[in-house]
Amino acid sequence: MKMRFLSTMSLAFALVAAAQAKAGQPTGDLILVQQDGAEGPGRMLDYQGVIRGLGANVRKTLAEGRIVVVSPPKNLTWQQYQTQLKASGMFSSVEPDTYVTPCGTVNDPLFPNQWHLHEISVQRAWDFTFGGNKIVAVVDGGVDLTHPDLMANLVPGYNVLTSQTQVSGGVVSDVRTNGHGTRIAGVAAAVGSNGIGVSGVGPNLKIMPVRVTNDAAQGIALRSDLLAGAQWAVQNGATAVNVSYTGVENADVEAMGAWIRTQGGFLVWAAGNANTHWDNFDHPSVTVVGGLDRPGNRWVSGLQGSGYGRGVDVWAPCVQIFTTSKGGGYGNAPAGTSFAVPQVAATLALIRDRRPSDSSALLEKKLLYRAFDLGSPGVDTSWSWGRLNVGRAVEDLARRYEFNPIPVPAGYSDSSPTSINDQGEVVGSATHTSTGQSRGWRYSVTDGFRWIDSPLAGHFFVPSKINNQGVVSGASHPLPYGPPIPAIVNASGLFIQYVQPASWPGTNSAGLFDMNSSGVGVGATYIWSTWGEAPRGYMWPNSNSSQYAGWQNFTRLFSVNDEGLAVGESYHPQDNTLGRAIIVDTNSLQSIGLTVWDPYRNDLKRIRNNGWAIGQSRSTWSSLQHAVVLRVGSAAYGLSYDQVSLYSQPSNGLDISSAGEAVGVYAGHGQIWNGLNSDRLANLLVNPLPLSLSGGISSVNGINNLGVVVGNAIESSPPNLRRAFLAKPTEAYGAAVSLGQLGESPTYIGSIPPALSVTFVNEAGTPYPNATTNLTYVGVTGRLNLSTPASVTGPFRLYMRCNSAVIPNYQGPTFLSKMYPPLNEPAAPVDAGFLPFDGPLVGGTPTIIMYAGDVDNSGEIDAADIDVVIANFGLVNGDTGWDYAVDVDGTGEIDAADIDLVIANFGLTGDPEP
Repeated sequence: MKMRFLSTMSLAFALVAAAQAKAGQPTGDLILVQQDGAEGPGRMLDYQGVIRGLGANVRKTLAEGRIVVVSPPKNLTWQQYQTQLKASGMFSSVEPDTYVTPCGTVNDPLFPNQWHLHEISVQRAWDFTFGGNKIVAVVDGGVDLTHPDLMANLVPGYNVLTSQTQVSGGVVSDVRTNGHGTRIAGVAAAVGSNGIGVSGVGPNLKIMPVRVTNDAAQGIALRSDLLAGAQWAVQNGATAVNVSYTGVENADVEAMGAWIRTQGGFLVWAAGNANTHWDNFDHPSVTVVGGLDRPGNRWVSGLQGSGYGRGVDVWAPCVQIFTTSKGGGYGNAPAGTSFAVPQVAATLALIRDRRPSDSSALLEKKLLYRAFDLGSPGVDTSWSWGRLNVGRAVEDLARRYEFNPIPVPAGYSDSSPTSINDQGEVVGSATHTSTGQSRGWRYSVTDGFRWIDSPLAGHFFVPSKINNQGVVSGASHPLPYGPPIPAIVNASGLFIQYVQPASWPGTNSAGLFDMNSSGVGVGATYIWSTWGEAPRGYMWPNSNSSQYAGWQNFTRLFSVNDEGLAVGESYHPQDNTLGRAIIVDTNSLQSIGLTVWDPYRNDLKRIRNNGWAIGQSRSTWSSLQHAVVLRVGSAAYGLSYDQVSLYSQPSNGLDISSAGEAVGVYAGHGQIWNGLNSDRLANLLVNPLPLSLSGGISSVNGINNLGVVVGNAIESSPPNLRRAFLAKPTEAYGAAVSLGQLGESPTYIGSIPPALSVTFVNEAGTPYPNATTNLTYVGVTGRLNLSTPASVTGPFRLYMRCNSAVIPNYQGPTFLSKMYPPLNEPAAPVDAGFLPFDGPLVGGTPTIIMYAGDVDNSGEIDAADIDVVIANFGLVNGDTGWDYAVDVDGTGEIDAADIDLVIANFGLTGDPEP
């Protein structure tokens, strides 16, 4: 809480306001940090003059003027004033002052046995909420009502079989022999910090037992009873409904989920244990959970195994889940997706506690977007969104973007990117300032800018898309005019194929608009007819006349995904006002759907692997376009539209990611739709646009599956010329560092001192330029936010040392150790959605915990260091929570076995330092 000169009444009001504030909530003030070298009394006065000149009040100055806290002028929001201060170039940091809380932990003695809670980063979530009394309904065989680790969190339930509430005599005690419902209740919401047993994902969440079976052995229940129990639970205050049963594939499950969404709740269902490939449904209103084993693979055991495929939304651990058991005890639950579900249900309840007013659909999106990516980058049909990450989901970082112009050689302007792949490679074209000649290019942070020139004499190449193999599809155009020839360029820049239209009688020109990872391309040929130049959709390499894709007389295919679904447009040859968006199965060369949202003209421009598609619609010839976003079902089970969204005109949808995050143009400005933030891109930037681009962001042309976008910004001089840019989501670049210090006077044994110097180095061990970050923390306990510097443009590792200039009397190792990703994982890529420091040595992504280091200053991390730690800590007792971090193998003791794991992951401090 900020301290000001307040009257007694206003001070009391401030205390109440702080108590009601949420962690991370901005106060309206801004904290400024001066540029390096600018500190000192004289410069401080200069900075204050700038601040006051912009109409703000200086609340306080700290660290001899290095830090200034200001309140914005009354006519500006803090966001608007933040933009002005950043644009001044006088501050290295301008961030909102926010409320923070003590780091969350629990003192339950068996907590170290709950490996799954560390795997899903639950402790990071506890910095923000323990659950706030939100209710998770366990629709199952009942719950042990006398279990000492559940009783305090139980609320009255319901017996569906007798239609009786618990308060009116309904029996909701656990009937199952194996205590199925009791185990699930403990995973979700076992009481935390009560000094006994275990903790649930939400230690303060409430458990509502809803009993649907009297079958003690197998727990068999009617699906209609499961649905009735879910409905009763939501009608009586449940936030999330946990159903760890089979039957998820049925349409009635989705119908109930959709109704629960209207009530502000969540229906969470198991993917099942029968190894089923769920490719015949994808419920938009039900969160379906698959199960992982300890190494992080899909759980499979003999004939059993987690359901998988398109129908599964998110994954969570489901083996060796240590939880409450029937009869008041504890133990590992049997393997199965049943025990992955309550982890997700509880997380959704935690998110609801943080965001009471948001829609259920948006809150589920926060959970899914921030999952730990598995498989191919972004959402894919095998791993969907990835592994549950409670910390990132609950923390709810705002998705902001770092703007970076794409350099184009002198003499060229009007540069426009057309596509970006998941490796960050961008393709586009630029125009020569003098001749007006177009020229294709490709760009990446690692390889820089390269032209793509056609080897055909008198031709230039215009790229359309670049796929994840680096293959570029497009067309080679003759100069000055003439029919283009579809062409394919490989990752090395070599033209590997021309699609010659000469073999197609009547063809004037053609274009190849997209290619999937299997080498299937789609495009259009243009054939002269009595009605003009008539397009015909085609698929490459099947490019003979019999493959013309004549689903309607005039067609164009713009995009194809790895499942073989293509999208485009089709319209009547005699009346092209009858336009239709078209979906085509390229495997069978058959149209599987024609649709229209307005009576005039529609098309789809892009389709991704899990069915998200984007396009345009307009109602009359003169009307402006509406952007259209929809979800297309797989051809394997017939066409369906999970959702269709039409945006207000004037708007134009240009690209979409596999997560359903759409980009394009809205009212003349580059726009992002349907993601965590739906707004003009300019409003989501963390850095101001360069003054040379004061014309603003005119369009967002492409997005990859990691959320990186490309588009055009407008130059002010010369006016109206376009410049290509790339913008990365900045939430991908942060990590929270647990200090692990003990008490008001910290003992730095095995912990991070509150002043650090952090160096970022590449895989070869060479420091990135201007990438050393100094972090300072003052307090009893907490975390430091560590962001990746702009100069770090590739994979990196972290080196941490004590900043002795800030702590001259520090007693402990100066060089703390190098931070390698544990478990021999590769270095962290800059464009990852998180820093993958997860494993036995961390409390879950994105929390990084430094453990026992070179305590005795011998130059090595060895057994002698752990002797000092053991002498200070010995047995795990839960007094501070930090001792659990030292007990890395979860035995309840701090001993030599723990240091073995530390050495395996961090190595010797005597290794070369940057």
